[in-house]
Amino acid sequence: MRVVFITPASTLRRSPVYRWGSSLYGTRDAITGPLILAGIVRRAGHEVEVYEELRGTVDYERLYGWADVACLYTMTSNAPRAYDIADRFHAQGHARVLIGGLHASALPEEALAHADQVLVGEGSIRFSTSSRAAAPSPSSNARPCSTSMRFPGRTTRCSRPPATRPTS
Repeated sequence: MRVVFITPASTLRRSPVYRWGSSLYGTRDAITGPLILAGIVRRAGHEVEVYEELRGTVDYERLYGWADVACLYTMTSNAPRAYDIADRFHAQGHARVLIGGLHASALPEEALAHADQVLVGEGSIRFSTSSRAAAPSPSSNARPCSTSMRFPGRTTRCSRPPATRPTS
């Protein structure tokens, strides 16, 4: 299976002037979620490509025919662009479109209007099964790592519940 991960950027952030100006401030860090998921999918034996529109232009015409699954990462600032890309994949390509990220987790019904499936929560928990499913549910919910907010400096572990302090 051929899987592409795309982190869209807003119109302003894709402009040459913005890219030039932001290059004066050093390197932009990549958003790690799509990179982690790409690693999981690649280790499962699939072909993977990863793109961030902040880093340059993307050859969508090639990707429409190449990708079997298109995965889009959304934040509120790039959600309209992600929805536009998803709609174009549906219109011009044959790929199944999955949308995840912070914005999609907060507003899954909005994202579902543009995607075949929305990943809500931690994508790494559900991604491998949803990318292989023949008839996935429209929205996959992942168990969050922690049910309560913690103070900085304490570690959060998914494997065991937080320790409780004695009350005396």
